This record gives sequence, structure tokens and C-alpha cells, in this order.
Amino acid sequence: MEDFFITKRDILENFDSTSYSRGFSYYRDGKVLSFDIYPQKDGEADIYSRVKGSHIYTQGIEVVLDINDGSFIIESDCSCPVGYNCKHAAAVLFQVLNALQKKEQAMPKKSATDKWLDNFLDTNKKKGGETLLDQDKFLTYRVFEDSYADFNFYKSKILKSGSISKGAKISHDNLFYYYTYEWKYDYLTQSDRYSRCR
Repeated sequence: MEDFFITKRDILENFDSTSYSRGFSYYRDGKVLSFDIYPQKDGEADIYSRVKGSHIYTQGIEVVLDINDGSFIIESDCSCPVGYNCKHAAAVLFQVLNALQKKEQAMPKKSATDKWLDNFLDTNKKKGGETLLDQDKFLTYRVFEDSYADFNFYKSKILKSGSISKGAKISHDNLFYYYTYEWKYDYLTQSDRYSRCR
């Protein structure tokens, strides 16, 4: 379910008003017995479900991306007499929407610091470049969170023990002003300079 998400608007745009409102009532009354989501490419999905109406009906629902406007096209087939995009399929989609929202709320939110670190790590993975062993000194970042997230820069080196030295603190102002001049901070890698530019 992680790559698939729909909205009430997606449901409204694909079902007539009667199927939409009656489907919501079926969902609210707990008539959706089961559903299975099979995510596909580009956020699309196939859903197979069962809903209790006057009988127990089965649905096959296909949610596909409209390449013209980025919205979702929903087509369903139900074993009920109506068959196409009926209240039973709408009820299932409301149930799916509810389950997806609960899952999203349960996921831990990343702090701004964590997001910055992820971005920084992604940048370095993409850029590659020099390793610590290619030079005597290098730039280290220490991230901290007080009343807000921030980081300090240090000029560090590898100690004989294999650990990283505490390092000498570098002024933010100096580093931000001179980072493009290779002669000023010759221990900065291209990845360091690239990270600063982003």
C-alpha cells in the first residue's frame, strides 16, 4: 500500500453522486468485509474486495493514472446487478482511503534534521568523489538540535587509532564565503562544495 494513495476527490470524480453517497453510507455502516490492494507502477493499483449488501458481492477495482492531467481513473466491476462503478466499489474505496490515512498517521514523522541528513547522504551517494584516505584533512559536520536544528563545521583528520579527530571548528561565515575558492579550503571535496551549493 505504500506507493498507492487516493483521495475523496478521486472517488467523487469517478462515481455518480448516488453511488458516492450510498457508498459512503455502506462504508460508514461497516459493510466492507475485506479488500486486498495490489500496487502497480506509477501509484496505480488493483483492488479485490467483498461487500455485504442484500447479498455478499465481490469487486475488482482498477485505479489507473490519467497521463493527460495526473488524476486517477477508477473502473470497477461488481457482482451486483449494477456492475460498473457502483455503491459497493465506492464503499471499498472509502475503506481503502481510511486505511491509507491511518497508516500515514502511524508513520513516524522525520524531523528537519533527519530530512537534511537524508538529503546530505543522498548527495554524497550520487556524487561519489574522494574518500577520506585521499587527503590528510577533511570537513566534518556535527548536527545538533537546540531550539532549532543546526550544524557546525570542523576541519578533521583520521587519528592513528582509526577514529576521527575532534577537529578545529570553522566559522560558518568564512566557510560560506570562501567555499568556492579551492585555494582557501583545499581539504574540501567536490561533494562538500556541491552540498553547500544546494
